[in-house]
Amino acid sequence: MGGEITWKCIPTGQPNAGKFIFTMKVYRECGGILFTNYQTLNSTTPAGNIPMSLLAGWPKDLSPDCNIGGFGGTTVTEITCAGAELSGADNTGAVSEYVYRSGPIQISGVPPASGWTFSWGSCCRNPATNVTGMPYWKLRAKMFPYNAQNTYPCFDNSPVFAEVARTVISAGYPFEYNHNAYDEELDVLQFEWG
Repeated sequence: MGGEITWKCIPTGQPNAGKFIFTMKVYRECGGILFTNYQTLNSTTPAGNIPMSLLAGWPKDLSPDCNIGGFGGTTVTEITCAGAELSGADNTGAVSEYVYRSGPIQISGVPPASGWTFSWGSCCRNPATNVTGMPYWKLRAKMFPYNAQNTYPCFDNSPVFAEVARTVISAGYPFEYNHNAYDEELDVLQFEWG
């Protein structure tokens, strides 16, 4: 369904200083396929692909708190991942979040002007009426060069998104969403929807 790829630079004075730790958040529609405990982040860097492990305590159920059974004393059915996984029903609004993290990764070199790409994809996407004929989906993040500076030792973190993903939005009502994106070094942030 979606997700985010971010990286953190291990600061001077810490073990593995100058290396990166990558984090990948992936959101899964609970009626769909399960994700494994280990994933590989594809990378066009000299370090190659990056192994990642599911963090302890994940996946977490991000399903919304809703009254989907009606009002005025009628039965209320809660939306949960457990319910969607048992029934196998798609598009119930039940969503889980998986968070994967790498070990310390040394990346040496200067990214090209087009940047280094970090990506991960899934063969299977949840059914959607507005996206047909696209059975897969992909997450992508780019690391661009800065003043032709070598990335080792690292000097820059990626932007991060502090807001929890919203999974169900009421049709016919205005909706505004702020990812609460921020950058530790206060770099300028630019967003592009693909």
